[in-house]
Amino acid sequence: MPRRNLSAEKRVRKDARKRVAHRAAKTFIRNRIKEFNQEKDEGKRRELLNALYSALDKAQKKGIYHRNTVARKKSALAAMMRGKK
Repeated sequence: MPRRNLSAEKRVRKDARKRVAHRAAKTFIRNRIKEFNQEKDEGKRRELLNALYSALDKAQKKGIYHRNTVARKKSALAAMMRGKK
């Protein structure tokens, strides 16, 4: 913990809030990917894929994921949809 530096103390508080929000977003995405992998119905998989794309794009926009990480995840999901993995 910073000592006698108000801006550093505030930064610690802000980082803690940000960490909680980012962890929640990443957990949400990981859980949707697991649901996508377990789903057998093609229509439901398509819906989950669209929702995942949207969630990944929003996470990228908020700075939770780097754009290349999002592109890699979306590419892997598309390959799973096609049946390569």
